[in-house]
Amino acid sequence: MGKLVNIKQYQAETDLDNFDFETVPELNPDVHNIEALTIEIDKMLTKLANEQPIPQAVAMAAGRYAAFSLYQKHGRAEALAFFEDCIQTAEICEDILKEIDPSSL
Repeated sequence: MGKLVNIKQYQAETDLDNFDFETVPELNPDVHNIEALTIEIDKMLTKLANEQPIPQAVAMAAGRYAAFSLYQKHGRAEALAFFEDCIQTAEICEDILKEIDPSSL
């Protein structure tokens, strides 16, 4: 698993006004493969959830698998940090959608 980035801490530590973006290397090709895999798994889980009488069971099973796997490979702190970051991202997305169209939620 890649290193988790605390965006608030990163922003506080980075002088974006004087940051030279030309020096940033291109993304590792694996990033694109991981992104494609993530999209494919999201589609698969969404389809499966839509076919089940209790869609939340799919989310709980996927979450349980993720929690166990991340804990075993990376430990408690990183696993919890990953889930916290996921929840924060979901909250940010909701806030953005509310700003765009309050009736969308």
